[in-house]
Amino acid sequence: MLFGCSITFWVALVLNELALPVVGQDGFGINLMIAPSDDDAQAICILALLRKYFQSGETLSGSVLCININEQLKNVQEQLLRGMILDEDYPWTALITNPRTDDGLESEWVMHEKPQCYFVLVENLEDEDFDEIFDHWKGMMNWNPLAQFVVFLVSVEETDEEMTDLMVELLLIFMNRKIFNVNVIGQSEENSFYYGKTAFPYHPDNNCGNRVIAVELLDACEYQDGESEDYDDEQEDQLNTESEDEFEDFEGEERSLAMTMYDNNDENLNETNSTSQPTATIEEFFRAKFEDKFPKDLSGCPLTAAFRPWEPYIFRSDDSASQDYYYGVDEQDAGGNESYSYDDDGYDDRDDGKSHLLDEELESNGKAQLGGIEYQMVRTIAERLHVNIDLQVENTNVYHLFQQLIDGEIEMIVGGIDEDPSISQFVSSSIPYHQDDLTWCVSKAKRNHGFFNFLASFQADSWFLFLLYIVTSSFAILMAQRVSGLRLQNLNNYPAIFIRMVGILVTQAMPNQKLTVVMRLLFAGSFLTGFFFSNTYQSFLISTLTTPRSSHQIQTLSEIYSNRMIIMGSSENVRHLNKDGEIFKYIREKFQMCYNIVDCLNDAAENDHIAVAVSRQHSFYNPRIHRDHLFCFDRRESLYVYLVTMLLPKKYHLLHQINPIIQHIIESGHMQKWARDLDMVRVIHEEIGRVHEDPFKALKWAQFQGAFAFASVLLVIASGVLILEYVAAKYFALKEHK
Repeated sequence: MLFGCSITFWVALVLNELALPVVGQDGFGINLMIAPSDDDAQAICILALLRKYFQSGETLSGSVLCININEQLKNVQEQLLRGMILDEDYPWTALITNPRTDDGLESEWVMHEKPQCYFVLVENLEDEDFDEIFDHWKGMMNWNPLAQFVVFLVSVEETDEEMTDLMVELLLIFMNRKIFNVNVIGQSEENSFYYGKTAFPYHPDNNCGNRVIAVELLDACEYQDGESEDYDDEQEDQLNTESEDEFEDFEGEERSLAMTMYDNNDENLNETNSTSQPTATIEEFFRAKFEDKFPKDLSGCPLTAAFRPWEPYIFRSDDSASQDYYYGVDEQDAGGNESYSYDDDGYDDRDDGKSHLLDEELESNGKAQLGGIEYQMVRTIAERLHVNIDLQVENTNVYHLFQQLIDGEIEMIVGGIDEDPSISQFVSSSIPYHQDDLTWCVSKAKRNHGFFNFLASFQADSWFLFLLYIVTSSFAILMAQRVSGLRLQNLNNYPAIFIRMVGILVTQAMPNQKLTVVMRLLFAGSFLTGFFFSNTYQSFLISTLTTPRSSHQIQTLSEIYSNRMIIMGSSENVRHLNKDGEIFKYIREKFQMCYNIVDCLNDAAENDHIAVAVSRQHSFYNPRIHRDHLFCFDRRESLYVYLVTMLLPKKYHLLHQINPIIQHIIESGHMQKWARDLDMVRVIHEEIGRVHEDPFKALKWAQFQGAFAFASVLLVIASGVLILEYVAAKYFALKEHK
């Protein structure tokens, strides 16, 4: 393969490599052959038509003409290449390629500018390996599927009908590979004209680019040898008659374009007014610039789009009947009022009968109704451009969608897309309209239901002080009894009965004997202390048992590393894990591919040892995951912050119209309003769900099993002491009896 930036140099080099016979010509360092007179018509008309088709419209830009070498057609190629050399006014830089050779120059010669036109010669469709040609083009760094493709059928067919049939077959070969901007040049034995024909992909008969039925005659070129300056009337009448018979519905104004080529035998190549100069006269029957083949409204053909269900950008209403409140927010808000009516900015979704354009199409195809902020945006774009957008392809693997877009199977991708730089040379992205970030989500810290929850109300030093008070006060009462010489007896007066009843009610045991002043003060202090302690402890105990403290929450990247957690994420997240450091080295080593992000997040919600990298917005709005059991890191711990865009084919012809609509949606606040309304609906229904929850919380066994275990241990000890006492009593009774 040869790459070039100068037509004269590379054409001369190709001619030299082809070893074609040449004669002297000043200025190029090689010999140039004088063309036979019977080949003048072919070379001049083909170059004249090629020059006309090269200027295919303002949508494409550049000056590169990619010529595919066919070694079986050396003579024809020689004539065309020499014709290019002899006319310095031609607008292109030639890029000569040969898919059948590999001379090792690919690494040395690289052209980044994309061709505006591809030119290939074909003699026999059966012998030509089109797969090889297309693979060769697509493998080039500057591959441009939206360029103009010109094919010259070298073989002369017997009739115009046979020529047209071959053209149809050739156009279908290109169309099946999603290449639509193709013009075919051919000739038949029935007349001397060279015809240029094409198929408009968005013509209704061509099924929106899926077949070739309607073929349009673009141009008819006739060669004049220079002895006559005007058309021959008989030839012109013949052309008009044949054309009118074959094509009845020509559109556009018929006009003649005189295109001039210099004869190789002319001594003065710069003399443009010579009476002996040969001319190619082109009569245009139909205009076929880029904007004609790809109209703004696509002639009513749908724009095929793909999506991945990625909330809050794209919702599917068939996920769960309990999650219907996430969808259909374009119909009614929580208060039952109509929403999304933007008359002030010209975005009333119901003013032209197209408000449910996508909804009706999805429902008619038996597909789920969609919702979300990107769905609203796509629907608005469809209405503003007056096109149908068919959201028919769904895939959770975004790289599969990328491949479909590159292969031309779809024309748009939405669903919280972050453009991958590795495919930026193959696709174009819209202007960004939302911001998201890649965060880590782990299991939310669970309640700490330990055996000693009933002791968790106070710290150890509080329990120590409490025990010290009991020991000290008991010792003081003992000392008071010994000093006073009193023995506690049954209570026999009102004050003593009163104190005893109060003690029973507040679970404070009180003696029933008469007490001295010192002992009464001690008991009164104990009573007050016990009263406050009992209430405080029981209050904290109930609170601890019903809402126990949580265990430690993992919330930083360093804690993921220190706890040696399992790392999971989608394939598109891998490129964000290439940072330096021991932590990211561990993450790369332990990374596991997540093929279903919902399953991975739900696993992380139940497993404390799993960390998942995911879009923050998606983790917050996805109704299929257990959000109440997930904890997503703070924004300061985000892996990557990115702008959300939609992806389209490279240099897509509608992109320059889509971007202003997106810009207006953003500036007018519609994107923010769609997000706020979606969030409002989510908050309202979460509040409704909390209200419907049981207000009484039943204690679980895990919450108070420690208290029962502690009481059981004390019961076992007491039972053991009781048995020992019984055995000891029997033993001493028998001993005394003897």
